[in-house]
Amino acid sequence: TYRLLHPDGIARALEGSEDFVWTPDGTLLMCRGAILYQCKPANAPTWTQLADFSALGINQLTRLAIDPQGKKLALVGQ
Repeated sequence: TYRLLHPDGIARALEGSEDFVWTPDGTLLMCRGAILYQCKPANAPTWTQLADFSALGINQLTRLAIDPQGKKLALVGQ
């Protein structure tokens, strides 16, 4: 569970996932398997699928990063 300067959790991490990034608008991004998910904790602390990279031959996304403006997302996968 991620916390934001108070003891109440803001979102549960996806099981089996470690890396996450915050976008400038407050959205959380996480990967599990070949799928990229988003969570907007200010609206609802649930994860929704953004993209599935399995059709590109990617089975496991392992790292992600976003630029400070939120315009470019870097993903590492195998």
